[in-house]
Order: sequence, then C-alpha cells, then structure tokens
Amino acid sequence: MAFIFPKKATYETPEGDYRAVVRDAFEKNDGTLRIVFQIRSLPHNLLVYLAGKNYAPGKQSITDDLVEWLGLDGVQKVLKADSTIDVAALKGLHADIRVVHIHNDDYDHPFVFVNKITEPGRLTPDFQSAA
Repeated sequence: MAFIFPKKATYETPEGDYRAVVRDAFEKNDGTLRIVFQIRSLPHNLLVYLAGKNYAPGKQSITDDLVEWLGLDGVQKVLKADSTIDVAALKGLHADIRVVHIHNDDYDHPFVFVNKITEPGRLTPDFQSAA
C-alpha cells in the first residue's frame, strides 16, 4: 500500500501569473476583507500554494479589482441587498492572478503580493485544468 503525504499549504508562492480559485474569504475583526487564493496552475506533490489579498474598509481598490475580475454583472452577484460583499459568494470563484514579491531585508522570505486579479484566461490563456 502506498503512503500518500498530505500536502502542506504555503504562502511562499513564486512570482508569476496563475490560475487560482478562492479558497477562503472573510472579514477580519478590524473590518478588513481577506481573500485567499489557492493556485491551480502550479502543481506540486507536497505543497499547495496560496496567495492572499487584504482590502481595508472603504478603499476603492476592492471595487476596481472586483470589476476587473468579475465584470459589472458578476459584481452584482456577490453583493448583498445592502451593497456589502457576500464573502461566501466569493468562495470557489476562479480568477487569474499576478503574484509579485516585495523584498524586505528584515525578513527571510519576500512578501507575496497579489498585484492583479482578473477573469480566468486573461493572464493564463493556455491553462488546462487536470480536474
């Protein structure tokens, strides 16, 4: 019988453009929205690559990212009646994301920054899902 190692989640995602799926989305205690993407186009036998992005309350960047990613009609599908974001509706959505590294000499590893979120196929047009 073969032993299968469980995969370890890591935020040490290499720089690049990836197909991803929203693994989690939640509001932190301070009102910040956090979206965690699981990279689908970078398979690894032992690792699951993750990348997260935080949005401070009231900032325009969340609107810009959602419109570029989901389009105006798609944004309507993730809004509640009171115009707040339904974080549960984000889970499972696919996207193309661009990951860049921000280096800081105070840390061993660079900060992994989600620089761009867009509709699937825009950054990774040749991605073919194995699933």
